[in-house]
Amino acid sequence: MARPFNPLFAPLTDAWSSTLLAVEGKHKLSNMRVLASYASSRGIEPSQVDDSLLVELESAAKAKMLPRPVQLIRTIKLIWNACVRTCPGWPTFELSVVSRRKNPSVLLSALPASFQEDLAGFMNRSSNGGRFTPRRKGPRSPKTKMDVQQKVLQIVTMLAKRGWAIEDLVGLKDLLAKPALDAILGEMWAEGAGAECGHNYNRIRLLKGIAKDWAQCDGDILDLLKEAERAFREKNDGMVDSNRTKLRAFTDDSNIRRLVNLPSNTLAALHPQQPTLGEAIVVQSALAVALLLVAPVRAKNLAAIDLTKHLHRISDTNCYLVFPDHEVKNRINLEYPLPLGTIQLLDLYLKVYRPLLLQKETHALFISRTARQKTETELGAQIPRFIKEHLGIHLNLHLFRHLAAFIYLKRHAGDYETVRRLLGHKSIRTTTLFYTGLEHRDAFTRFDAIIDSYMMPPKGVA
Repeated sequence: MARPFNPLFAPLTDAWSSTLLAVEGKHKLSNMRVLASYASSRGIEPSQVDDSLLVELESAAKAKMLPRPVQLIRTIKLIWNACVRTCPGWPTFELSVVSRRKNPSVLLSALPASFQEDLAGFMNRSSNGGRFTPRRKGPRSPKTKMDVQQKVLQIVTMLAKRGWAIEDLVGLKDLLAKPALDAILGEMWAEGAGAECGHNYNRIRLLKGIAKDWAQCDGDILDLLKEAERAFREKNDGMVDSNRTKLRAFTDDSNIRRLVNLPSNTLAALHPQQPTLGEAIVVQSALAVALLLVAPVRAKNLAAIDLTKHLHRISDTNCYLVFPDHEVKNRINLEYPLPLGTIQLLDLYLKVYRPLLLQKETHALFISRTARQKTETELGAQIPRFIKEHLGIHLNLHLFRHLAAFIYLKRHAGDYETVRRLLGHKSIRTTTLFYTGLEHRDAFTRFDAIIDSYMMPPKGVA
């Protein structure tokens, strides 16, 4: 039986093949090939590409369950427009790209070189011999550096909104001069409508770190930042309301049952004798769900699973998922024994479906169609979409951790120590802070049962 035709991987016409020769870089070429294949299947040549074709391509990408279809189309548009400007002979029509940034920040390149150098020094403070806090144990990760840079640029943007000439900023310490800091805090307060705001709280914490460990500010500035930190700190400690709302779906045991059986039910609908690329992504999603149900790790650890480092195989029926402490947020070793059903699903994925994605050798468990290790962002879009399509329930990757605590506490009320160990929390206070509220419903149910036991039947009723 022949595999079903997939227009996203159709052979290219001669016109498209020659056009793509101008595209440099594997990433750009792999994205543009999706457009070229789809257009070739429709008989559309490069000169006939327009915005309506990209709308149709996005629908096809969603139907074929490609990861992050909206981002894929946006990337294709950006690459196409870049080719219009740089590739001789490329069609001259530019595709429309809508900016998703509501309040764009000042660009780093717009700031003086001395400010850029000072910011780079602060971001690299634990590895360049400069001023740094002894509490840091190692260099910042690239992701953390990017986060710090974005927050600093957001703070500079707030200063610019208050009329300051950002070209006069010499270094980070200029942000902490009393007049500048008053302007920044005023803009933050206006932006947050005079209420607690998590984003501004995190920006204040960054400023406090700069003031204390880098700019060596005096006590008055630190006191002002501490006061601002208290003002912006959200008082609702623990789990946010949006996550509590999403977890409410699992107060119905039937939804827990549907989720737990989703991986096996998904496999029952497939035919491993004739596997396809699309099915490989489906099985990959099912495996991720199965792993998160028994090993509720953070998204970063899930995406980083390496076949040689993290999966310790003892026998055909005995396998552990292991993360050493230096790879875990709280510096705690995590070790999860995998049940037999999950091991069997893992073996099927590795033997039948993963090879379809394996264009080059890699030890990564979750890979893309080009054998590139998937990021936590990619899995964070792929897996919730898979669950939503099959169960109609919204469940993001981090919510699996809350769900694990919820399910366990339904059967073992008050056993926070086990939940702490399961989730790898360093402090029992974190566990109780987040999950005490999950037991409220069961507490009320048990109390209602006590009240019902005292109820007398209505008069006249036997």
